[in-house]
Amino acid sequence: MAGPLPGRHQAIETRQGSKTMGRIFEKRKASIFKTSAQKSKLFSKYGRQLYMAAKNGVPDPDANPSLRALVEKAKRDNVASHVLKRRSRKRPGRAVKTFRPCVTKVSGPAAR
Repeated sequence: MAGPLPGRHQAIETRQGSKTMGRIFEKRKASIFKTSAQKSKLFSKYGRQLYMAAKNGVPDPDANPSLRALVEKAKRDNVASHVLKRRSRKRPGRAVKTFRPCVTKVSGPAAR
């Protein structure tokens, strides 16, 4: 992984120099970051879908069947409750983002 480690996993400066979290952390670091990346991808996918379902209908899952089905599916996939709450309520009076699928064509010089 490039760059500094997040939050509590940062190096601790002491008189002897830099000390990391220890041998066990170094062995488990790859699996920790892999799991975090998978969760982040899953949370953002459900976040977009929940936002669009709430935007297209009522932000209340009891009154919006598509939102209710999506919330149940997200709970089965162990999506964090704060993601479900934050994304399922559409606040009136705020700027509305629209997520539309798009295809981008990129051209340029061939790599050598």
